[in-house]
Amino acid sequence: AESRSMQVLREKTDIQTRLEEVEEDLNDVMKKYKAAVQQVSDLKIAHAVRTTNPNGRQAQSGEAGGRRHVNSRGPNWKAFEITTRQRLETSLARSKEQVHRLTSEKEEINMHKLTIDELGSANAYRSSFER
Repeated sequence: AESRSMQVLREKTDIQTRLEEVEEDLNDVMKKYKAAVQQVSDLKIAHAVRTTNPNGRQAQSGEAGGRRHVNSRGPNWKAFEITTRQRLETSLARSKEQVHRLTSEKEEINMHKLTIDELGSANAYRSSFER
């Protein structure tokens, strides 16, 4: 009974360590996910500022100069926008997958830990009667 108790204690310690590692990984992934979401938001705002003009005119440099600037950078800007959007969408998808995987793993570890705690309690209860 004592060797079984020691084994359960070791398993519990291993699972606790693994749980802490998974929680750290989850926190890192969540930070990356939040940063990616913030970056998407910032890019949307920047894009909206560049494409809208409240008075129907180009801001700051005048209508003609602004039109030349937009026309000269239009294709490059569009390609940059598409590439950036694809990159961020891929990054977000990966982050979501990692969050889902780590959350599932954390739940599984918590279930193992609960099972080990229950086994440890049952062994302690049994050993109190064996004495």
